[in-house]
Amino acid sequence: MTFSPLKFAITAASVAAVTTISTAIAPAAQAISLSSNTGSITGYASDTINFNSVPTGTFTSLTQGIATLTSDPLTPANQIQGSGSNRSLAIIGNNANPGSVTFTFSNQLNFFGFQWINGNAGGLGNKVVQFFNEGVQIGSNFTLTPPGTQRYYNFFVQPIAGNTYDFFNEVRLIDPAGSGGNFRIDNVAFKEIPTPALLPGLVGLGMAAIRQRKKAESAAKA
Repeated sequence: MTFSPLKFAITAASVAAVTTISTAIAPAAQAISLSSNTGSITGYASDTINFNSVPTGTFTSLTQGIATLTSDPLTPANQIQGSGSNRSLAIIGNNANPGSVTFTFSNQLNFFGFQWINGNAGGLGNKVVQFFNEGVQIGSNFTLTPPGTQRYYNFFVQPIAGNTYDFFNEVRLIDPAGSGGNFRIDNVAFKEIPTPALLPGLVGLGMAAIRQRKKAESAAKA
């Protein structure tokens, strides 16, 4: 399964949005909310991972863009399954130990999503998703009940008073011990938070683009 990468277009609205972020980059109360649907989740994302270029088989660690995936050493059966454009990540626990894969990102995120592609299989137990910021868990565990379909799950940062951890840079997906069936996911999507060092450059690029457009419009009217 593949998705076309998103393109970033600089507009007056995007410059205004970046300017707003630059003035609100100071720590704010945040939490994470969950939504789910049966359609694509890539419209909000800045990047995606679909595993199609990843070799099949078990793995200890692998890197995809700004994400490093680490397999739990207690359950080395975690693996990339399938072939061609139908490859997916299978997180596999056993009766004694949960299976887990941790996504660690080099930048902070405010959105993470994936498609549970074997959510319609029989005999599945509940699965768990956890979020961390620099090693500190944000909020409680998310427990996902098998949906009976190939459902997308979307996790967004939301403002909640009293939570001092703004965003996240680590996501752990867990197939609990003895839960039945594995936890197969695909089409991972995420959205990065602009760093303070990049914000002035983004704003400058946006303003330059607007000035250039205005000059072109003026020349066309002359």
